[in-house]
Amino acid sequence: MGPKKMLFALDAFSGPLFGGILIALALVFMIQGHRKIKLLTFFMGAAVGFQGSSLIFPYVTEFLPGWTPEEFLFVSSFISGVVLLLLIGVASKLITIFISLQLMLFIVGNLENRGIDIGNQFAGGLMVIFAFIVNRFMRKNLYLIGSAGLGSLMGISGFLIFSGEVPSQMELTQGTNGLIFFALFINSILMQKVDQRKHDAVKEQMTFEKEHHAETDVHGRGRVMDQDILTTAYHSERLERRSSYEDYLY
Repeated sequence: MGPKKMLFALDAFSGPLFGGILIALALVFMIQGHRKIKLLTFFMGAAVGFQGSSLIFPYVTEFLPGWTPEEFLFVSSFISGVVLLLLIGVASKLITIFISLQLMLFIVGNLENRGIDIGNQFAGGLMVIFAFIVNRFMRKNLYLIGSAGLGSLMGISGFLIFSGEVPSQMELTQGTNGLIFFALFINSILMQKVDQRKHDAVKEQMTFEKEHHAETDVHGRGRVMDQDILTTAYHSERLERRSSYEDYLY
């Protein structure tokens, strides 16, 4: 099923209720998506499986003898949630690639319109350095950027559907909607950065309190012996190899 057919299939759900649900999900994605994107994705996939199980079950009964509709409902919901959860990493990477490509094209177009020759070595070198910095930032903030993009698209879609438009007739990234998407995307990144700092501060405080409690416990509960030099060097080498391998993959 192509994207256009999927949009036509969603026309049956268009209305204020569906639009309101999309807006609510968009707010969660845009504010706390960087740490809840996996959980939300699983529940969204489970909801798709829940809705589709009643349509699929009559066609698979002969292949699943002895299965009840309730059993098929549970299994299809769980499998749909897991499949969408596995795909969210790919979707986030595709969104970050799309955003970085659009950003580079926008910058190159503006520079050429101002008469700057991108083909010379100096400008080309600057563009390579800029592209490297952008890609590195996006790799480190994959889920943050992916959730910001998904949340912005869902927010625009939810508002348009709530206003009476149908999914098959929407243009999400053209004209005014494109500017709204860009504004929502930037604001989502800023809000998630604030939430990320608060979340990291809370985790750091909890870790500090746990270590302090272990150090001050009169019975020595929670304490561990310090690692010797060889063990520390071994773990450091493993971490360096793992980091190098991850950099190679990305």
